[in-house]
Amino acid sequence: MANCQRPTYAASRMPKWHFLIIKCLFSITNSTFLITSPPAAEPLTTISIDHALNPIMSVAAFLPARLLTHVRHVFADEPELLIASSWQELESFIRRKPVSVVVVDPAADGIMNVDAVASLLKLYPSLPLIAYVTLHAPQFSAVAQLGRLGLKEVVLHRFDDAPEGFKERVERLEGNALIHDVIEALRDRLSQLPRQLSATVENLFEQPHRYASAFDLAMEAGIAIVSVYRNIDAAQLGSPKRLLVAAKVLRGFAYLRDPGYSVLDVSMKLGYKRRAFSPSIG
Repeated sequence: MANCQRPTYAASRMPKWHFLIIKCLFSITNSTFLITSPPAAEPLTTISIDHALNPIMSVAAFLPARLLTHVRHVFADEPELLIASSWQELESFIRRKPVSVVVVDPAADGIMNVDAVASLLKLYPSLPLIAYVTLHAPQFSAVAQLGRLGLKEVVLHRFDDAPEGFKERVERLEGNALIHDVIEALRDRLSQLPRQLSATVENLFEQPHRYASAFDLAMEAGIAIVSVYRNIDAAQLGSPKRLLVAAKVLRGFAYLRDPGYSVLDVSMKLGYKRRAFSPSIG
């Protein structure tokens, strides 16, 4: 995957439930994310993190044949390129799959459908959406209307859709501010883990649907499962199970902030085979 800068986020006031998610792992003494716990008997040497996993992008696209051919080329190395054949199928992908970015042409099915794109912007405001269009008057008129409804990203066919630049643009759109804030709150403790395990735990929060157990963490990090337990405990990060629960709860709440998702949708996006996600935290 091409190297690119990770998203940056402006500081924002934390919602109350955000602290409850951290509380799944630690006791919190105040609203500045000061995390307290008994000191370790033997503090581990801090390891600087200079390695990160390449996250798997999940791109959903609904495009006419010519644009779709180029998008297939751009994301040829990505295993999760979801190609929709209708607006209904595209929304089904969004609701049930862990989609990172949506790429659409308002005239994907041969009919200019501004309302369909406007509906996606309204129902899933936190999901990055790119309008990929040709340089023609009807497309520009549609983009202008959608810009007033919240569309922020437009890519022009044959003008600014070079493969490397297109892919980097999509990568920059990935990420969630709430999840980023939690990872940063845990940064000191993550730095106490071996580099690959630290990167795996960070990826767990970004893509919790990929992990179901401590065994998955061990496989991704390339270490023995007993080392996962020992290192996480030594870094005072609770247990692998607590990390898994916290990551899924955090991502679930992030999804449920958008009005288009139901609890069942979120359960499926998080990798559960049946309804298992509950928005309440005990």
